[in-house]
Amino acid sequence: MTGYFDLTSNDAGHYSFNLRAGNHEVILTSQVYKRKTAALAGIEAVRESSALVDRFEEGPIRAAGEIRRQAPVRDQVDNRNAHP
Repeated sequence: MTGYFDLTSNDAGHYSFNLRAGNHEVILTSQVYKRKTAALAGIEAVRESSALVDRFEEGPIRAAGEIRRQAPVRDQVDNRNAHP
């Protein structure tokens, strides 16, 4: 099974999404969005970005729970549709 997104809303009517691996493990959690359309745009941005191999670096497999820190990638983010 391939990875998938799940979109959820909270009691305040705000939205967020998780990217889950084929084994259903959460591998990415989004920020909270006020509008569903913004959350859906976030999902689309992740889909588009994940296809660009040059945005990722290969390295050794980490132990479970180990966090890998990476330099900011601000220059690689497309903010043309971002709201201030």
